Amino acid sequence: MNHPFRCALRLCLTVLPAAVFFMGCGSPDPGPVQAVGRPPVIEPDYSGIEIPPNLAPLNFRLQEKAEAFRIEAEGADGTGFRIRGRGRDVILPAGPWRRLLDANRGRDIRFSVTVRDSLGQWLRFDPIVNRVSHDSIDGYLVYRKMPPVCVFWKRLSVVERNLGSFKERVILDNRAMRDGCFNCHTFYGNRTDRWLVHLRGAPSTAMLLTVDGRTRLMRTQTESVPAAAAYASWHPDGRTLAFANMKVRQFFHTAGPNRDVYDLTSDLAVCRIDSAVVAAPPEIADPARLETYPAWAPDGKALYFCSAPAYDTTGFFERHTYRTIKYDLMKASHDPVTGGFGRPVTVLAAAKTGLSATHPRVSPDGRFLLFCLCEYGNFSIYRPGTDLYLMDLRTGDFRRLECNSGQSDSYHSWSANGRWFVFSSKRGDGVLARPYFAHVDADGAVSRPFVLPQKDPGLYGSHLYTFNVPELVAEPVRPGRKQILDAALDTQRTLNCRSAGPAAAASVGAGVEEQTWKPAR
Repeated sequence: MNHPFRCALRLCLTVLPAAVFFMGCGSPDPGPVQAVGRPPVIEPDYSGIEIPPNLAPLNFRLQEKAEAFRIEAEGADGTGFRIRGRGRDVILPAGPWRRLLDANRGRDIRFSVTVRDSLGQWLRFDPIVNRVSHDSIDGYLVYRKMPPVCVFWKRLSVVERNLGSFKERVILDNRAMRDGCFNCHTFYGNRTDRWLVHLRGAPSTAMLLTVDGRTRLMRTQTESVPAAAAYASWHPDGRTLAFANMKVRQFFHTAGPNRDVYDLTSDLAVCRIDSAVVAAPPEIADPARLETYPAWAPDGKALYFCSAPAYDTTGFFERHTYRTIKYDLMKASHDPVTGGFGRPVTVLAAAKTGLSATHPRVSPDGRFLLFCLCEYGNFSIYRPGTDLYLMDLRTGDFRRLECNSGQSDSYHSWSANGRWFVFSSKRGDGVLARPYFAHVDADGAVSRPFVLPQKDPGLYGSHLYTFNVPELVAEPVRPGRKQILDAALDTQRTLNCRSAGPAAAASVGAGVEEQTWKPAR
């Protein structure tokens, strides 16, 4: 019998009572085994975590002196599988993995690891124990992938990842868009029939907007809203956007942390996409304040945002003025019928925490507010001390989450069921951001975070790209890549918004027929 045929036989699935075994090739059965007395060190560290029942296999690399291994995975109900192989990379079989998770929702699963060292001795480690959640996670994650550079954006892409497998799909690639820049893709309620991404430079500085699967460019700049839209948030009505319009600057240090970002000016504005009308209501566009990062409440009756006093840029660098800019967490009531805003109130003052608030996001049930606090400013991903905080909106109590690290833990988004969130963390090396997931229960308890699993467990050590702006969505992005690219390049059909005036929030959406919105050719 030839060797390939023997391997094929050993890879077959054998179904036994209460167990499924998957046997790999190339590793003999162990002889005498010595207990190590501790769990194995693995990378990524998938131990002591809660796992969505619809997640791809958690492949990992043994950080032990191992020439061969045997893995036994077992659920509380007795189902499981076994694999064995050479080297240190453990690739879990997709079919048995899915069956193991599905059969053990709400229960623990154990991974027993035995390795053979360079002396031929077999060593048995204490089991790795994880819990399978009752709660599924959204099926897809969309993120921007880019090299860790400050001033160039070659090889920039928006990527969709199927969380139930390892399949990636490029949605936008700037090499097909004359090397232009884009940022901050934003989805309507974890859905992909309405979403947007902001384009900068070539082919246009505009919003690439998809509505009901139809995509075209929309230019939001007007006399009252002079800057391009950024940091957008969808109102629950699916027709109204809140966004920041600001003059932003990046600068560099000769020592210490190498870069900073600050806003010269920043206000909030609203846009009705069906009528192409924008307005800058004075309640959220105060010239004496810098407002940014809008986030609608799930009922649409409040807008959360961050706000700091405007400042004099004289001596900005010499006096380190930028280090004194700290943002309060604010909320303005909103009437969905009239479109009007109430007087903003302070949810959490920078004077109370001594820190600056960024990125507020309300859970889909309206119970919790997830946000960041950092040393200063509003570009928290550049601050190594940035941490995630959770506020109970019923009580106003808030706390620093246990899932934080010693590096920047920043940009985050909720799953549609409000039981998971994903965030960007630089905990691996302090430079590259990776997507991490954590479960949050009905009382606000948060599980130990884990990084997005990859088919190659060593990918994060060699793939020098940062993953940022992670957004959970329930379905594949629509429309297809070609249609999105064609719309991005079709600058002749850009829809130019008109201004409703600085104090005409109530009239946003009036006066222009909905037929203004037409699909790209």
